[in-house]
Amino acid sequence: MAFPVLFLAMVFCLLGLSPARAGPMVWEGQEPWRWEANRPNAGSGSDAGAVEIFRTVNTVLWQARLRPPEDGRALLLTVVFKESQGGFARLMWKNATEAITLCGNLYEGAAPWHQRSFLIAPNTLSGPGRLLIESTGDSSVVEKADLAWVSPAIYATASTPALFLSDSGRVIPAEELGVAGRKIPSDVVRGRTVDAVLDPGPIHLDAGQTVRLFASIGGIPGCARLDVEVAGLPSIFRPKVEINGQPLDEVNLEIPGLEDPGYIRLPGSDEGLFAGWRKVTAYVPSGFLKPGENRLDWTNPDFRNGHTLRRARLQILFEDGSPRFSPPVPSAPPPPVSVGRPDFRLGLSSRGTGVELRSE
Repeated sequence: MAFPVLFLAMVFCLLGLSPARAGPMVWEGQEPWRWEANRPNAGSGSDAGAVEIFRTVNTVLWQARLRPPEDGRALLLTVVFKESQGGFARLMWKNATEAITLCGNLYEGAAPWHQRSFLIAPNTLSGPGRLLIESTGDSSVVEKADLAWVSPAIYATASTPALFLSDSGRVIPAEELGVAGRKIPSDVVRGRTVDAVLDPGPIHLDAGQTVRLFASIGGIPGCARLDVEVAGLPSIFRPKVEINGQPLDEVNLEIPGLEDPGYIRLPGSDEGLFAGWRKVTAYVPSGFLKPGENRLDWTNPDFRNGHTLRRARLQILFEDGSPRFSPPVPSAPPPPVSVGRPDFRLGLSSRGTGVELRSE
């Protein structure tokens, strides 16, 4: 009986084949792992087959089999996905005894290609199980998935939001990970500097269109810094920004490190895309802002695609050091300086699918 078994083993080796492994494969590696739709078997060992995709009548199920470590580390998951109009993609964890919905819908409506990150506590991932992404449509929306077991470290101060620092040195706002939930941004006063919210957003601009924001300023403003988060803006473009009719010369789009999973290249295209939120910053010289009402015009330079902006902030240094910008005493009225909501918007999408602040 030993001869046939030995003969079959020799045939497998000569043909470059390997006998089928028994049972489903499970990811339990200590090193971070990236799964990519165009390279589904790029992992090594058991990692290569840990992901399976199933199709049903109305949905597609992407699943990764995991065995959490016993040292109490959390799972840092980053998913790059393609949003489908009017559909959903929910993130779940399922083991032998329970099924937990971690996110009811990954979609934000911000861009056709997007990414979300989640820090999943070790007490949620009890025992071996499956990480599931169920989406509507004919094919899976998952383009990439980064998984890493991490020892979470959260840093925060009284005046700054909490930040998550991963083992690899990646810094992510904690509210983006579902740690504390997203909060509406607010104005911050530090001495002669006011970090004011122009618009919390999200605001969607179609191709080549413009949005106008207004800010009512008291005191004598000096230089300022514009800070906006954008999604769906190609790296080769920079938005055209004008303040009170004067264009800003230096508008900078954040370029994350090339190891970021947000970088994707579509088949048949030489132009790479970035999925996810990025910062646009600009220096506003003294003289651009004035006491009273100010207007900021933001124009989408891409005449083929739209993009979305949110958390538009203007940090202003006041030259007169006006005391009215000091933190008010409890009995004092609110400071007279306010940053108003836009009175009107130009070129906003008229489609019924709006973009909302997610509630997770």
